[in-house]
Amino acid sequence: PAARVLAVDEDGCPALFQVGANAFGFVGHPGIKVAMVEDLAMEFGDVVLNLLEGFDKLHSRQRAIEDALVPIMTGLVQITGWMRK
Repeated sequence: PAARVLAVDEDGCPALFQVGANAFGFVGHPGIKVAMVEDLAMEFGDVVLNLLEGFDKLHSRQRAIEDALVPIMTGLVQITGWMRK
């Protein structure tokens, strides 16, 4: 309840939030790549269903994920003052 929502997903659910001055949480991995998911799937392939469909969906959204990281990281730098001298 004390978290400040900084970004929401396409369903309006929190995707990035802040608690306190320098604690940030991401729902999911902000820099996920198809190869990372493929590696995980190979480890747990016997319990994961519909892998190919999911890979295709993730691959088709990869560019949008990368593009979304720019304003997210810019905002985090501004909030935290990481680039101030």
